[in-house]
Amino acid sequence: MLSFRTAVLAALAGGLIAGAVDIGAACVIFQAQPDQVLHAIGGGLIGHKAAVDGGMQTALLSAFLQEFISVVAAVVYCFASMRLPVLIERPLPMGLLFGAAVNLFMTFVVVPLSHAKAAPFGSHFFYANLAANTFLFGPPIAYAARWFARKT
Repeated sequence: MLSFRTAVLAALAGGLIAGAVDIGAACVIFQAQPDQVLHAIGGGLIGHKAAVDGGMQTALLSAFLQEFISVVAAVVYCFASMRLPVLIERPLPMGLLFGAAVNLFMTFVVVPLSHAKAAPFGSHFFYANLAANTFLFGPPIAYAARWFARKT
């Protein structure tokens, strides 16, 4: 079981790993360089043109935003696991479900509220992004939670 302290540590570790992997997966899916992916992330906050025009500064801001969002998602998972031990006991299936849920939340709630351009529902990019987040975003968070839970 995670304590408050270990839940925070697990969220930091899992969130930072998941965020970095998510950027790499986006580079592969969209066949883009990391700065292009980061500018697309920043474009959700300040608009795509402003993000690109901002150069390295907005790429760094976007990297921070990506990692921040990923850590916040991991905080949700880790603190939920304090009430739902199945999240620790079954990290693979729970991580897969969590990754898919985060992707759907980002796609249907966050992106429509931002300046970002979403991949059309049902497109190759939509399904590739869903698969990447399902398999590469949720499990690192779930396994970080499990690893820190075993340390207590």
